[in-house]
Amino acid sequence: MSTRLEKINEEIKRIEKRIALQQDQLKGAIQRRKDIENEEIIKSFRTLNLDHKELVSVVNGLQNGTITVEDIRKLTETNGESDKDASAGYFDHSKEVNDLEQGNTGNKLIQIESEGKSE
Repeated sequence: MSTRLEKINEEIKRIEKRIALQQDQLKGAIQRRKDIENEEIIKSFRTLNLDHKELVSVVNGLQNGTITVEDIRKLTETNGESDKDASAGYFDHSKEVNDLEQGNTGNKLIQIESEGKSE
């Protein structure tokens, strides 16, 4: 082979090694992003203070479309007011979760929100 061709082949090998290294770095960055997103999701659900059955109902509702992210946001907003009134540090969200599953989100959440503000 000619020296020019050998130089080109060596350059191609060097570039391929750099590309492989950058692909590994990209895979690592994508995995770190996914891990952080998962941590955020877990943190968000923990703030709801739901028991096991309620949590399963909410997740199922999200998966089948009967509960939206906006419904969860509303529940979280009312959670702050309701938790202040809860005895023993736990608030039973089963009624709210049931309403979310049935699609009755607005009225119940507004009612809970206004009750918390009036006290």
